[in-house]
Amino acid sequence: MQFHRLADIGLDPVGDPSLATIARGASGQLLALGTDHVLKLFDDQAADSMIEREAFASRLAARAGLPVPAALDFVRYDGARAILYPRVHGVSMADELRRRPLRGERLLRRWMMLCRQMHMVVPDGLRSFKDVCRTDMLHGPLPDRVKLPAIEYLESLPDGDRLLHGDLHIGNVMLADEALILVDWSKAARGDPAADLVRMDMLMRFGVGPTGLVVGIWRDWATRACQRAYRGIGDVPPERLAAWRPIVALAWLRVGVPKRAKRFLQYANQSAQRVGLPPVELAELRWRASTGSDGKSFPGN
Repeated sequence: MQFHRLADIGLDPVGDPSLATIARGASGQLLALGTDHVLKLFDDQAADSMIEREAFASRLAARAGLPVPAALDFVRYDGARAILYPRVHGVSMADELRRRPLRGERLLRRWMMLCRQMHMVVPDGLRSFKDVCRTDMLHGPLPDRVKLPAIEYLESLPDGDRLLHGDLHIGNVMLADEALILVDWSKAARGDPAADLVRMDMLMRFGVGPTGLVVGIWRDWATRACQRAYRGIGDVPPERLAAWRPIVALAWLRVGVPKRAKRFLQYANQSAQRVGLPPVELAELRWRASTGSDGKSFPGN
């Protein structure tokens, strides 16, 4: 992976007033570069491997015919590492649903149809989602009495060989002239589509975003709407979703306790107990400074 200067690839932003931040995320920010391109600038703690994986997965998905802006080049801008992308002119599905909530069920159904299309792709060159979960549990905050049986149980789950996005939430879907576009492939992997759907379930219910009683009710409703829509077109039985839930939940704890912490731990523990795994208590979780399976360093809590 080689990072170029913008001038070296014919895109010198000097004097261009449109080079402005248009979005911020967990690992960096998005800058508009004229009307046709964007730069995704990564924070210093983002590993090169994560940046390379995002670019590779975006290109792979685009070659497979999915509506994805494929990475164009690696760039160093203002001292930061970045990926150059074609610009998508539109709004995120999250913003669209805030403005027009009555479109919710129809948009969520279309999104699930796109996810089903993605889960038909058999990729080469991506890490195994099972390996991601194993690493996150090994180096996460779990006590041994939970971690060791969970890792043993993980070995019984299917490896899978399909393309997984790994970060399916409504902030990572763009609407451009009513077309749905999937963005942010930094957590992509190969594996069982059930695992991707379970992680989506948790991101929708407990991920970053607004909280509160009314918002919580909406998040739960939207998650159920997605589950219904995917069941109507996919072939992932409820039993396989239930099998993956405790593993995905326990692995997610590596980066901290999600939003709606009490509800999340209830969700995680009920899922664990259904498959014979022990519950975990918040008081026994111990984080330490480390690097996540996505290649991003974070402080212990």
